[in-house]
Amino acid sequence: MNQHSPVPREIIQIASLILQAKNAVVLTGSGLNIAAGLPDMESNLSSSSSISGTRHRLSIRREQASPTFAFMAIAQLFNYKRIKNVITTIVEGLHQRSGVPQENVFEVYGNCFTETCPACGTIFYRDYDVTSAKSQSLFLPEKTEQELIAQQVNINFASYSQQSQSAQQRKDSVLLNKAENHLTG
Repeated sequence: MNQHSPVPREIIQIASLILQAKNAVVLTGSGLNIAAGLPDMESNLSSSSSISGTRHRLSIRREQASPTFAFMAIAQLFNYKRIKNVITTIVEGLHQRSGVPQENVFEVYGNCFTETCPACGTIFYRDYDVTSAKSQSLFLPEKTEQELIAQQVNINFASYSQQSQSAQQRKDSVLLNKAENHLTG
């Protein structure tokens, strides 16, 4: 006989809030990476922070990471139109790989699989970690990882502002159409 464990009260509360929300946004951080076999941000910053026996489990390459149940659940919430956007500090693109469209994911620290041409601003998606020391980056090879992250953060915030403006214009357009339909219908 298959017995289900009871759903924790906090999960029920979160589900209720999401169902009631009109414009829900999900905020995620590197803690979600642990289940994917990647280190969290704190582990990345301190080589001595891992507990004995966990270093091996957390040391897969970014290219090998796959979206976990949490990423897939967030993608489903997006597909069911329960959430509008994801804001994340995760740099491995796991939200996009789970099915959330790039235009709905705001990556605070950028994406380690993208490069931006400094001349034209075109974003190129790579199948390798462009921040890796072994990376054969086509752009800005003389910059340090910190400089690349700082540049990507600036680009992402500019992109977020443009996307927010565009979203507001779409929302205004939808409201005008609804008002028009109401008046003529």
